[in-house]
Amino acid sequence: MCKLLKKSRSRLCALPGMLVFGAFLSVACGVFADDYTQWPSSAVITLNTTATGAGVLGTVTNFPVLVRLNPGNFPGFATTLAGGADVRFAKANGTHLPYQIERWLVGANNNDTAEIWVRLDTVYGNTTQTLKMLWGKSGAADSSSGSATFPASSNFVGVWHFSKTSLIDTFADGAPRFEI
Repeated sequence: MCKLLKKSRSRLCALPGMLVFGAFLSVACGVFADDYTQWPSSAVITLNTTATGAGVLGTVTNFPVLVRLNPGNFPGFATTLAGGADVRFAKANGTHLPYQIERWLVGANNNDTAEIWVRLDTVYGNTTQTLKMLWGKSGAADSSSGSATFPASSNFVGVWHFSKTSLIDTFADGAPRFEI
């Protein structure tokens, strides 16, 4: 679970839960300039903001969405680098999308799971849109970035990732302040 604080004109508001699209995931701008033709595996992710999906009516800009992966919607855990270091996200036109891997677990007995925040320049309301997830490039450097996904320039002042065992506190500059 992630709790975000985002400044709005005159007040600080909490956005609990955000838009979680993991349940509506179907497998079928940036600072990084990766050549995505070098990635051997990819999948299309469909965001559904209609009433049968997330129920988002209006368009939202510069917004991180949560992508949840499990063996039922992502068969590629065995072909990724440790911690998902080779995973990338791109718009349909190939433009890199900033992302932060909050959790990446490869477990026994098909218990693999991942939670990744991907910042989209625009989430369109009451429609579907796609983005691309790529993986499988040997030797790819990890480009997961909290400060690129939750930038201070978009008025994010703090991001707290909660899990069962620890709390990691990250502020707008992306630097962890403490871990419990």
